[in-house]
Amino acid sequence: MTYAFKMMAFVLALGVLVLIGCNPATNITSIGDKYLGEGKDDKKFRQGTYAYSNGDEYVGEYRGNKRNGLGTYTYSNGDKYKGEWKENKAHGQGTYTFGNRNNNLGKWKYGKFNGEEKFTYVTREKYIGEFKNGKKHGQFTYTKANGDKYVLEYKDNKVVKSTASRTGTLSDIGSNKLLILIMEAIIETILYSKIGN
Repeated sequence: MTYAFKMMAFVLALGVLVLIGCNPATNITSIGDKYLGEGKDDKKFRQGTYAYSNGDEYVGEYRGNKRNGLGTYTYSNGDKYKGEWKENKAHGQGTYTFGNRNNNLGKWKYGKFNGEEKFTYVTREKYIGEFKNGKKHGQFTYTKANGDKYVLEYKDNKVVKSTASRTGTLSDIGSNKLLILIMEAIIETILYSKIGN
């Protein structure tokens, strides 16, 4: 789409909001950022769309000029978070879908994982883990497509126990540092995704 076409579409959408009786607000907070939606006292309010100059976009509810309520944040790399927001942070139930279609379903508390998180990969592998205030706390189970399971038990972000199950045989993997490092790398990648930024 050309810039002129995008601007015409933006102006047309703004005109439609005026015709149907909405109080539209358009704010440009930094060069290239645009907001289209309802406003109150020069602030984003209720439902709106915010297009960031870096290619990110948020469509959803606002209160107090911040993302609050239900909404979808789409990152320029194709990642997407759809769920509940509070004070501009992912907060409550939501799904984070990575650009490669892997996804994470779980709960957040002010942008941090909190509670059980379920990660599903396009390869049919699954990863389920417990978080407490953004820290690994509880059991993490990684299930491969062939049914093999690897379990790590965490307390305050530290591994306290590890096991593996292959076709019904349970064995201690405490000495397999490589597997633990791989699983921790997966967890860290997920923990430090852009949710809530």
